[in-house]
Amino acid sequence: MSLYEVLDRFVATGVLACAGLVGADIDPSSPLDGAEFSARLRSSKLNELFGAALDALAHTLWFANERQGIPLAAAEHHAATLTALMSEVRFAPGEIAKAFTAARGQLTAAADAAPATPASHLANLWLDKTSSAGALARTGLDLEISRFLMSEMLTHVIDRTPLLTTLAPAIAEHRTALASHKQRPPPAIPTPPGVTPPGNETSPGNPQRTRPVLVAPTPPNLPAATASAEIQARHRLPEGALRRIQQILAQQPMSAEQRLARLDELGAWLISTVAYLRKPTNDAPAQQQAKLDAATALEHGDFEQAMDYLRAVREHTRDSRRRIEARIADELQSLRLQMIEEAAATSRLGELALARMDLDSAADYFADAAGQLPASEAALELDYRQKQAEALAAKAETTGDARALQASAQAFRKCRSLVTTATASRTRTRISVGLGDMLTALAARHPNETIELEEAITAYADAIATVDQATKPMQWALVQLSHAAALIELGKRFDRHRHWTQAATVLMPALEVFESRNAMDLAEAARAKLRDIAGGLADVPAQGLLSRPA
Repeated sequence: MSLYEVLDRFVATGVLACAGLVGADIDPSSPLDGAEFSARLRSSKLNELFGAALDALAHTLWFANERQGIPLAAAEHHAATLTALMSEVRFAPGEIAKAFTAARGQLTAAADAAPATPASHLANLWLDKTSSAGALARTGLDLEISRFLMSEMLTHVIDRTPLLTTLAPAIAEHRTALASHKQRPPPAIPTPPGVTPPGNETSPGNPQRTRPVLVAPTPPNLPAATASAEIQARHRLPEGALRRIQQILAQQPMSAEQRLARLDELGAWLISTVAYLRKPTNDAPAQQQAKLDAATALEHGDFEQAMDYLRAVREHTRDSRRRIEARIADELQSLRLQMIEEAAATSRLGELALARMDLDSAADYFADAAGQLPASEAALELDYRQKQAEALAAKAETTGDARALQASAQAFRKCRSLVTTATASRTRTRISVGLGDMLTALAARHPNETIELEEAITAYADAIATVDQATKPMQWALVQLSHAAALIELGKRFDRHRHWTQAATVLMPALEVFESRNAMDLAEAARAKLRDIAGGLADVPAQGLLSRPA
């Protein structure tokens, strides 16, 4: 079954589950048969609106695959399982209408504070009920994907279109059909001459009083031919179809009673199938003709020919579904490219704001651009997030703005979460160093805390691991210098001996690089830090730390 077919049953079952909202609760003892209800809709003019909601939900899932990374296979599996669960875990009659009214009242009262909708409220209510019943755990479904699918499906059914209200007559017709099928009385069987119908005997105390006649559909003593004729008449079964079914059943090892019961079932199936195939639809002419030919073949008892025609119906339906999927795929590809182009246009605004030194606007534009991208463009998102973080860092460095400092650190953290093994080492280094610098600056504002310094030290260590000391010695040594400064500050606040000793170990090879490159200012800065460390550690000889000439 394709994703589109699964969604067809999912949405149709959702409509039946919400039938109470239009005053047509389905009897809890009757299954929520979305496939049957969808087939009923296809034979009416209401199919167009239902199909529009179905297309919209399919678009939503394709979009979720792009933006949220929900695999289509997972969405299909969850939708199919949730369809079955909706028939298993039901709202009692009147319950969903009360829940909907209560949700709408709550959301109206808190309109400014609550982004939720009645659809999402009902989805959560049903999932809570399903979880409490243990059904969700039994199926192994992911709760968040289930919540997303149920909310989106109910949104299309309840919130975004008048679908449920428009389908109310079809729901009522479906409900009536279920009730009539369930309550249909058994046919009356003629009583043979001389036999008193059971239940009509006169009572000893009241000779005139009679009890109702309760007649079994097929008494064991009724001749098989008479019972077959009764079944044929009841279902209006064509002669050719009757003969073919009887031929098939005659070859099966079963009792006469079982054979009659099976004849009754197959007769009902054949007539309902023929009725479905003959219903007027908006299908293509070739598909309509294949359905009519299949119905005719079934009535004549030519089941082999009917199989061929039904295969043709399936192929026509499959081709139609594939065309829809191809169209959706093309539209999604176009949407993905449009999203990328929109993000690029927004990023260009950020670059212009950056050139004007409007750092706040630049950061906002870059963040907006990153949020507009599809999920498949992780590398491009990382680029925009990095530009956002560096714009905020520039503002923090030039103005000392504490909020910009905090925002920049958070933006760099987001960048680190997007880094992969395929990310260029230069990019990874810049992100880790940027995060370390922002955290060190934040730590200076919180002298009694160590968590920011500890995170900064980890960021610097990650940056060092991405720099090749052999090919980029100066860059490597500069990161080591920042790493040592963070260790020294952490030692002042926590464990001086341990962290200062680590800082000295970090500084010594950096000092060698500065000296070999004749970077005297940097070399002197490293020596000054080593002298401070030596003076502050009573158990670390100064001569050992400053073994190199000044």
